[in-house]
Amino acid sequence: MSKIDITCSDYIQQPYVIASLFQSALLDDNDVIMESDVVLQDTREPKIMNNGEKHQERRRDIHARITLYDSDHPFSCHFCLELMSYNDTAMITRVMDYDITTMQVQIRNIRSDMERTGKGKDVKTCNYLTQLPHVLQLEPCFTCVLNLSKQKWEGYSSSEELYDPSFAKRDLHPATTGVLKVIDPHTMSEKQLDQLLPELKLLFLAIRYQSREYAKQLETLLKTSHVQIGRRLATALSQILNRNLQIPEEGETIEMCESMDVLVQGYIAEGDEKRSRKDTIKLLKMNWTLEQISDFVERSIEEVESWAMESSLPYRRS
Repeated sequence: MSKIDITCSDYIQQPYVIASLFQSALLDDNDVIMESDVVLQDTREPKIMNNGEKHQERRRDIHARITLYDSDHPFSCHFCLELMSYNDTAMITRVMDYDITTMQVQIRNIRSDMERTGKGKDVKTCNYLTQLPHVLQLEPCFTCVLNLSKQKWEGYSSSEELYDPSFAKRDLHPATTGVLKVIDPHTMSEKQLDQLLPELKLLFLAIRYQSREYAKQLETLLKTSHVQIGRRLATALSQILNRNLQIPEEGETIEMCESMDVLVQGYIAEGDEKRSRKDTIKLLKMNWTLEQISDFVERSIEEVESWAMESSLPYRRS
C-alpha cells in the first residue's frame, strides 16, 4: 500500500466513518447505520482449499461486519473496502476472488461449529464443502473500491464486460458473474457528496481536486471550510495534497481553514525557493560570487552554496 492508501485507511476504518460510507454507497434513506452497528473484522483472510486447509493468506484493506434491522429482526453483512491510488482495470476479478474467500471462511466456521457440537459426526471423512446444513444462510459480502487516484475510475465495473457480449445477448450468464461498486469522488454528484459526513465529503473533494489543474478550486475549498478535522484526517489530507498541513494532537480537532494557513504558507515558501534556485543557477553561469547571489535572491550564503554544489557548476566567494 502507498502512503496515501495507508493514511486514508487509518482514517476511514473508524466505525463512524464506515457507517457513513456504507450508508451513502449502498443504502437508501430508509436505513440508518449507527456507529454501534459497525464492528471491525480481521483484515487477514486465508484462502480455503477443498480439504479445509488454509492456503495463501491475503489481506483486505478494510473489513467490517455491519448489522441492519428489518423491523426488530437483526441481520448482518460484511462491508469491505479496497483503496486504490491507481486504475486497475482487472480489479473486478480480484474483488470476486476476495468475496468468495470471505464466503469460504464463513463455511469453514460453520463446519467447525458442527464438529464441536457433534452435528456432523462423519464430517472429517466427507468433502469439506459438502457437509453443510441443507438450509444455509451466509452473511453476504459487499466490496467497494474507493478511487484515490487523480483521475476518474476507468476499470471494468462488471465481470461480464470481460466476456464476449454474444453470451449476454443469449442470456447466458456464467456463475463467475460479479458487479463492482466503485466509489469515485471524481464522478459523485453534489447530492451524493452531501449524504456523507462533512469531514468525509472534505476528503473526497480533496481527492477530486488534488491535480494541479484544480489548484484554485482546492485552495478556495480549503480556505473556506470550517469542517473540524482530527489527527487521522489531517494526516490523510497531507498525504493526498502532498503538503504539510497542521496536524492536531490525538483527540483534538482543528478547523480546516486554520490548517490551510500552514498549507498556503507552504505554497508560498515552495514558490520562493524554486525561484531562488532558478535565479542562482542563472547567476552562477554569469560568474557572480556567492555573496552577490545571496544578496540578490535574499537567501543565506550557506543555502546558495548548497544549491551551487547540487548544480555542479563552478562557484566562488568574494
